[in-house]
Amino acid sequence: MMNRIGAHQERIISIEKFGDIADEINISVVIVTYNDNPELMRCVESLASQIASDVEVIILDNGGSGAFREQLWAYKVTYIRLQKNFAPSIGRNIGTYYARGKIICFMDDDAVADKRFIEAHRKAHEAPQILAVRGKILPVTDAIYNYLVGHYDLGEEVCEMTINMEANCSFKRHILEKVDGFNDDLFGHEGDELSYRIFQASGDRKGMIYFPQAVIYHDYANSLSKYIKKQIRHLRVEEIFDSMQDQDMKEFLKSYIPPQPPRIRHNLRFIQRAELFLIKLLTKVMRGYLRSIGYGKFKR
Repeated sequence: MMNRIGAHQERIISIEKFGDIADEINISVVIVTYNDNPELMRCVESLASQIASDVEVIILDNGGSGAFREQLWAYKVTYIRLQKNFAPSIGRNIGTYYARGKIICFMDDDAVADKRFIEAHRKAHEAPQILAVRGKILPVTDAIYNYLVGHYDLGEEVCEMTINMEANCSFKRHILEKVDGFNDDLFGHEGDELSYRIFQASGDRKGMIYFPQAVIYHDYANSLSKYIKKQIRHLRVEEIFDSMQDQDMKEFLKSYIPPQPPRIRHNLRFIQRAELFLIKLLTKVMRGYLRSIGYGKFKR
């Protein structure tokens, strides 16, 4: 066992608890933030009214300056400041170690939680056979880039699904510990890779589900520059992830057929449709060029 979930004292600057946090915790919400993201406080505020006596929020400051520390005093949170940006997976694993809940929920720092977010994840885990849950993501704004992603909103029906959405997911603590958490080397597809290891450990594909009542609000991208940066990062990660997969993992991931996402493009104006077409064309050309020069090529 690699012991990815561990104390990692050498990576931690400080651990502080703000507010009156109960001793008995059932649900831990772990948020990894970095670069002093100004949207963090909006995220925390969206959770504030949902923090019942058996709920804790743990914030991993992945290399920030601690700029929001004083603002966090007003909330019931555990604040763990790390030495530098160790990437999301390492941050989540450290958060898992310090979390005390039987259910551990992960949320992105630039997302807004629906008012029933925590209770929805709690409800999804009421069945003992459920090991992992991914929720639904709805856009914050009407940015055109939100129409370019199909896996955020998979409709209104509960179904078997890999945890292919790390921004809104939860796990029974015991299964995370059994498989030793997220893969430290992945920033993208880490939920899929983790899902395969959960399947290997449990032997039950029905233990992972899409639960549409667990909702967060989050934009895929709200500017062209952010969209391009995300596409470039995804290209690099795809090469790494492809090199990691054996045939069994590939067949496992292909066996999950996501439901068709809601068809919303028919509501777009002609100019928006044209803009979508141009963005998709630009993406295809850019990714083709980057592949041609070997960008992101995995090297052993």
